[in-house]
Amino acid sequence: MLGLRSAALRLRHRHTPLQFLVIPMLHMANAGFYREVTRLLRDADVVVVEGVRGRSAIGTALTATYRVLRLRRIELVPDNVPYRALGKPLVAPDVTAVEFKREWRNMSLWIRAALWPLLLGFTAVRMVTPRSRLLRQVIDQELNDLPSDLDEALAEHPLGQAMIVERDRRLVEALGELHEQRSEERITVAVAYGAAHVPVIVEYLTSRGYFVRSATWLPVIRP
Repeated sequence: MLGLRSAALRLRHRHTPLQFLVIPMLHMANAGFYREVTRLLRDADVVVVEGVRGRSAIGTALTATYRVLRLRRIELVPDNVPYRALGKPLVAPDVTAVEFKREWRNMSLWIRAALWPLLLGFTAVRMVTPRSRLLRQVIDQELNDLPSDLDEALAEHPLGQAMIVERDRRLVEALGELHEQRSEERITVAVAYGAAHVPVIVEYLTSRGYFVRSATWLPVIRP
């Protein structure tokens, strides 16, 4: 039986009352996971959220492989946390669809032309992969929190600059501003960001004197 869980990390500073609650998010999960995340966010004072603002064709294509899971009747749903209905101040440092599209157009034409068939082929393979094997693949991808060779190569690529490097830079800059402006307040800043960004978040907060003091397990995919 396969299952997956995520650890919501609570980081505290030794000398100041501000604390960060880092919640590794996934594009698809059991509905109960998003209910638990919503509950945690309602108890926070400020919420930092991920999400490219606006729509683009390439962004839609890159997330199509997740939507395939719904077509295969795997009991996973997309992120449905009502961030804007929480009644909390939201910080959204992510890139916009226009900026993302600009980086996409900076790529050479032949690379862009080659990427579309790869995305379509990957989506098609997911449509015919046996459901049990597909679920195992999803879990294996999410379990690995270290950068793959592809991740490292993408980080050097113009598209990777928009997808990873620039987004991480804006994120830690926003966290730094919260630390500088509100570290003396007894508040909780919840950071609901994709699991791939969590190593950068924790590394940055640790450099500012915040360390993981406790964690809450959240079931993502129940066996």
